[in-house]
Amino acid sequence: MSQFSARGQARTLILSLLPVGVFILIEALYGTVAGIIAGAVSGVGEIAYEYWKNGRVDRLTIVSNLLVLGLGGLSLYEDNGAFFKLQPAILLFVFAAALIGSSLLGRPLLVLLAQKQRPDLPPLAVERLRGFNFRMGLCLTAIGALGAYGAFYWSTAVWAMFKAVGAPILMIAYTAIDFSILRWRMRRR
Repeated sequence: MSQFSARGQARTLILSLLPVGVFILIEALYGTVAGIIAGAVSGVGEIAYEYWKNGRVDRLTIVSNLLVLGLGGLSLYEDNGAFFKLQPAILLFVFAAALIGSSLLGRPLLVLLAQKQRPDLPPLAVERLRGFNFRMGLCLTAIGALGAYGAFYWSTAVWAMFKAVGAPILMIAYTAIDFSILRWRMRRR
């Protein structure tokens, strides 16, 4: 399987959230310290499993689990599980920075990826995708900020529901609305 296949990247993204899921479950049953330790052990296990299965470890897995370990250590040091819960928000901020930064540099990431898949992409589609790249970066920033706020001020159950259901629904809804508007504008031309 190609490192850049959509299926492989989706699996890696889902697995990268596993340590946080383990934290939520163990934290609810045994407390914050046990949850943080279980989440960190799960992260190390995820890296070992991916290496065993694929002979390599995806960069997203490494970054995600370094965050898990670092934020887990900070949470233990500060005796506050909220720092551990920041991992998904930080990942969203990283993706947002990549999208916004690439737009500001004049090389929108989503355009480059689309042109790699379809070199014959029409100029109008390139222009529309260029704008979507920046707007999606702003959307991810807003969702990440809401998740970071929730890590500190919401109960673990509410935060977990937002992370697992709310954030993906917001991203999908925003994408659907944005593409519907783009499609409508393209039909008018």
